[in-house]
Amino acid sequence: MMTIAVFVAAVLVSLVLDRQERRHRFHLSLEYEYLGWEMPRLKPRLSRAEAVLSIVVGAVLLVFGCAALYAMLRLESIGEVTGGHYIVAAFLAAGVALITVGWKGLRESREYPKHKD
Repeated sequence: MMTIAVFVAAVLVSLVLDRQERRHRFHLSLEYEYLGWEMPRLKPRLSRAEAVLSIVVGAVLLVFGCAALYAMLRLESIGEVTGGHYIVAAFLAAGVALITVGWKGLRESREYPKHKD
């Protein structure tokens, strides 16, 4: 139960920080608008290839975590005692985190304009 609470807290903190970042960008855009300047576009944190690879690795970790969870639940249903709850939770959380990071990276790279200088 404590493991679930840690992951729920991590998701909530991530949502709060994401909202804070969007709010900061909004206030910054208001400042640029007030000064009459054009706000520069933010450069993506990940390249497109890194974003795609993080999604692929995250999907592999997520599938492995789901398979391990299924195996663990099947073993517990026949009476075997397993102790791998933490490793399964870590694989599931890492998979979801990598997919989220990759998805955000793809979204940022799509929004970033390509300049031909």
